[in-house]
Amino acid sequence: MSSRKRNYTDDEVERQTLERLNDPDAWETPIYVPPLTVPRPPWVAAGRHLELAAKHYVVSLFHRLGAEANITFAHPAGVDIMVVLPSGQPLTIDVKTLTRTRKWLIEQFTNRPHHYVAFVVFSHPRHPEIPPEVHLVRSDDLSVLVSRHNESVLPLKSLKKNVKLPSEWEQLLREPAA
Repeated sequence: MSSRKRNYTDDEVERQTLERLNDPDAWETPIYVPPLTVPRPPWVAAGRHLELAAKHYVVSLFHRLGAEANITFAHPAGVDIMVVLPSGQPLTIDVKTLTRTRKWLIEQFTNRPHHYVAFVVFSHPRHPEIPPEVHLVRSDDLSVLVSRHNESVLPLKSLKKNVKLPSEWEQLLREPAA
């Protein structure tokens, strides 16, 4: 007698599922997850929601300009968004979300060719009619600026002063394929 389980085909699984669909004895008791007994602090949910909103906003900007862009939910090596430009050049974007501040608490980021860091600034996060600001910086330019910066906080105004920011998103989209 073999201890191996039989491998069912997709068609067999679907057929068995449909046969047992209305049989309550064929199914286990549904799990129940009780509500939280202590209210979750507003900042917990707000931070995660704003991070997701920031990523979707940056993706929407690339789509508006004709590039293919997708959010990566696994966060491999500081990559929040993958972009393929009309030229075929792939880019990666690391999104940093700033709320009610224009100062970035410097944290680890990946520095490699065709990798950018997008700073998304929500000045008024509770007012959806006010869009966030987006500052897109090449990771190598940001790395040089951070290495010269002696503080743990980087004001975004120093990005404009010290780094060649793309004046238009279209300029970024003209990046040739490698």
